[in-house]
Amino acid sequence: MGVATRINKSVAESRVNTINVNGKSILTPCYFPSVSSCTTMYSTRDLTKLLCQHSKPLLTSAYDLYAESTDGASLDIQEGNLSSNILLLDSGRYESSWYKDTSWTFERYRDVVQQTPCDFYTSFDVFPGDVQDNFEQETINQIRQSFDFQRDNICIPILHLTTDDTLFSTLDVITKDGFQFVALPERELGDTILERCIKMCQIRQFLDSKNSNVLIHVLGCGHPVSLLYYIFAGADTFDSLDWQKVVFDSSDLSFRDYSHLLLAKCPCCYCRNDALPYVHKVYLHNLLFIKQFLNDIILSIRNDTFETFLKRYITPPILTG
Repeated sequence: MGVATRINKSVAESRVNTINVNGKSILTPCYFPSVSSCTTMYSTRDLTKLLCQHSKPLLTSAYDLYAESTDGASLDIQEGNLSSNILLLDSGRYESSWYKDTSWTFERYRDVVQQTPCDFYTSFDVFPGDVQDNFEQETINQIRQSFDFQRDNICIPILHLTTDDTLFSTLDVITKDGFQFVALPERELGDTILERCIKMCQIRQFLDSKNSNVLIHVLGCGHPVSLLYYIFAGADTFDSLDWQKVVFDSSDLSFRDYSHLLLAKCPCCYCRNDALPYVHKVYLHNLLFIKQFLNDIILSIRNDTFETFLKRYITPPILTG
């Protein structure tokens, strides 16, 4: 089963898409709040249950599901009513690297994918330090092997950027193979936000020259201003752990310290609810903010007012640069 995408509206490189997968749909740009054992005191399953109620898209780590499971790492679809959510299953390479766990393998990841009711899953990504030579070919091999895990769901290839030649030749191969999504780590796009935007724009234009319905997912990106930049440059979906770690301030799209929710002076229903534990206030405030923020972006693209929306937060020299 493939993912059906339809471009509803585009402004410059930014666009609004409808993604239909497994009988469910979602508009892009969208944000997948991520769950990782590296940044939380809660279990992956507990946080997934919370997210199921407050965010349609969500991302969980296959490594964490495996580590928390005694029965082969399956995630019961009834536990969090995942049937109505859109679940992206991550390869777990971040967590296994964090814990320096060399036992996390391609084969174990395959087993988790095959036992977990996800809608999307990433390829088991290859890091530049994993292979001595021919990094590009090894990346392609892992992507193709990952695709064979679960034909009913959608494999999203992860590309780690080394050189431009390697990046664009690999993109050429995966578009010819028919992949409809590609994921790129934000930190590898460049050192500055301008460099990253230029790279994103180049990638968007390259993919459009091959197939305009290929979606770009940015790994590890949750800062609202960064989302604006990358959406302007052509990115479609994002994920990060920021919703658990900081407070989103809607007044200037900044990150505040986790303890500073009161200073954000937010009037949302969660911030006004004194019965909620503080940690839940932060989580739900952040999820509500990012949902409303992206809805505003979608509306501005559809109404041809996105550039005006951008200029509230982004200076003209960056836009024209």
